[in-house]
Amino acid sequence: MMNTIYLPLAAALLLPHALDAQSPQDFASQGAPQATTMQAQAWLQSATVQRVDGELWAVQADWKASFTTEGVTFTPVLGADAPVSLPVRFSFVDAGRGSGDGLAREGKGPATDPTLDDKTVSYRHGDGIRELYEVRDEGLKHSVVFAERPEGSGDLRVRVALESDLAAPAGTYTDGLVLRDGARDVVGIGAVVGIDARGRQRSGWLEFDGSYLDLVLPAAFVDSASYPLTLDPLIGSLAQIGPSGSVWYPDVAYDVTNDLYLVVWERTTAVLDRDVLGQRIRADGTPVGNPVLIDTNGNDDYAPRVASVNVRDAFYVVWEFDNHYSGSGPSREVWGRAVRAVDGVMGSKLNIQDAINSPVVGMDEEGFQPDVCGERTTADDECLVVYIQPEPLPTLPEKKGVVSQEVTIAANLDSNLITSRLTQLSSDVSARNPRISNSGGSGRVAVVAWEASPLIVLRAISMNSALRSANFAFGAASRPSIDGNGTDFLLAYQRPNSSNDDDIWIRGFTVPSSASSSMLDNGAAPYDADPNQDVEFPSLALVQDGPSPSVQYYAIGHNRVFNNPARADSYIGRVTGSPQVCGPRDLVKTFSSFSNVTSTYAGGRDNDDRGMVVIHDGFRVWAQGFEAFGNGGPIVNIGGGCGQGGTLTAEGPMALGNRDWGLRLTGAASTMSILAVDLSLAPSAPIFPCNACRALLPTFTVDVPLANGQAFVPIPVTCDPNWLGRTLRWQFWTLTPGTPPTCYWGRVSCSNILETTHGR
Repeated sequence: MMNTIYLPLAAALLLPHALDAQSPQDFASQGAPQATTMQAQAWLQSATVQRVDGELWAVQADWKASFTTEGVTFTPVLGADAPVSLPVRFSFVDAGRGSGDGLAREGKGPATDPTLDDKTVSYRHGDGIRELYEVRDEGLKHSVVFAERPEGSGDLRVRVALESDLAAPAGTYTDGLVLRDGARDVVGIGAVVGIDARGRQRSGWLEFDGSYLDLVLPAAFVDSASYPLTLDPLIGSLAQIGPSGSVWYPDVAYDVTNDLYLVVWERTTAVLDRDVLGQRIRADGTPVGNPVLIDTNGNDDYAPRVASVNVRDAFYVVWEFDNHYSGSGPSREVWGRAVRAVDGVMGSKLNIQDAINSPVVGMDEEGFQPDVCGERTTADDECLVVYIQPEPLPTLPEKKGVVSQEVTIAANLDSNLITSRLTQLSSDVSARNPRISNSGGSGRVAVVAWEASPLIVLRAISMNSALRSANFAFGAASRPSIDGNGTDFLLAYQRPNSSNDDDIWIRGFTVPSSASSSMLDNGAAPYDADPNQDVEFPSLALVQDGPSPSVQYYAIGHNRVFNNPARADSYIGRVTGSPQVCGPRDLVKTFSSFSNVTSTYAGGRDNDDRGMVVIHDGFRVWAQGFEAFGNGGPIVNIGGGCGQGGTLTAEGPMALGNRDWGLRLTGAASTMSILAVDLSLAPSAPIFPCNACRALLPTFTVDVPLANGQAFVPIPVTCDPNWLGRTLRWQFWTLTPGTPPTCYWGRVSCSNILETTHGR
């Protein structure tokens, strides 16, 4: 039986790209071609594939594709204003190893008629090569199957002829290729990724000369691969949320009971008429029900924020309102209302500052820049709203600056303030941009961060409004975003560098046990610190609460401005609460800005590493699901145990950055043991037969004490991407006196052998 290699061509999706109204910066003006990871839009209609008049067609609301013996033609839907269609034709040319000089350059195309299996169209070529196009709602996933390892040496290449009136600069692309109509992005081709049967993963690259596209995997990976290879993308499809228009400031929250998110955003109808809208979506971006009209009453409502209240299976949305009443100038107020997750039903609106000042008839108190913290536990039905109170209240003259107000959500979704729990966090009326953690975590303690130029100030507050720390300030910094588990928190913020640009930094904090103490500073590290580019507007979410309360994992969304005010590309990346940058930053979307992120953890789900990032480009709102670490690499039990050596198991995924990963031994009849580790690049030496045992020939050993025949060895997995795909073997050797010899060392028993591979 021949082995099979799947060469996934990175997300290898042929994607209709958003037709951005802004003019993209030309590739040539940036020097070398800029790699762009294109993600697809998830549309309201599912893709279908059918045979029509003898020809295979796949059709979706925003693209169509035909499959013939000449190849595949992918045509994006451009709309009634487009004078002509702009198809892209793909035709398999050749495959082989080496520099590519020996590959054919005559587009000979598929050798056989395409066949259809469910939603996958396949072609068979010579030398046992099979080409697959999986029809998905977001586009076509292209992969190539090799029945056996290709002959020769060097990099593995698949050459495709590409014909289109769309164009891209010739060059090498590590993260994907964008085909454009002038200054307009139209179709994206994803980056090259290979993953073998043991979960080892390697990124490849694209080489484009204007006519032919080579899809390349590195030689070392092809030589060492175990077959078959599979595709495991880091993040899911990018989904357009809601209608197009002038939209800004999206935010998102998660509800665990219904396993869905609520995305909220601001839409501009006119200069003084902005609305707050929402849409419930699934993790893959699929809309659920109709849009939620949170406030569309013709007034000026803007800058919404949203959080989850778990016990009510509801979301709470807050926003800023400017009533522009005559005679006294604009009055900015904070409003809020609940939205039920299961059906989108809304509760009554609540004017938050007027409610706390109700004893003074006819008074309109100002408040602005609100944010909201949800309740992930089911211990209570309240959330915390923070905002700026610019002046003292007549009835509460000491309450000004940064304040927090506790809001309860009733079973009927009406929201009410607990008027005795208006809490002042700072009396500085010049404070701006307060941000509170997505939830109070399992510990039910939140942290608020705000700007007090040129500083950032932090303070902890419990979900029942009791202050839990003194103020902590540092600078120079701005644009804070914070999240945590109730004890440990991470802050993302902007910081100027020596080139007068801004960078993104991260800083860890721990809430003190004494309410009069400052937050414990766990140190800072640069997250994105390019001296030649502005990096700004971070947003941060805790995406996995590990077994150890001192180790947290976070996702950061942010924008990089390429020294061009019209460009602010959105990225997302991973960090730990150490703080430490963990893995690469992945491009979510080009020419967009103002991202926000949330997690399933904030919405009440435990031991889960998923979340959602939302962004906007001024004309559309987009949402993208992500995973903090994914499933990691495979963990294979290859046996070899004997005697009373016990059973060795692994805890958690062997994923880059998973600092809670470890090995557990159970059932060993000993109080002393040795952990043997084989760290060779690709373990190839035979496992040593030792009497009745099979034993490793280790790179090194570690003495490990046992208690009642059990042990747990924590082995934090590095964040270093150079370890991606690295395979290791593990085994315990235990001394078992009084039993017959089981290995040539003497009375030694062996556990089974585990083989693990670093994944992500």
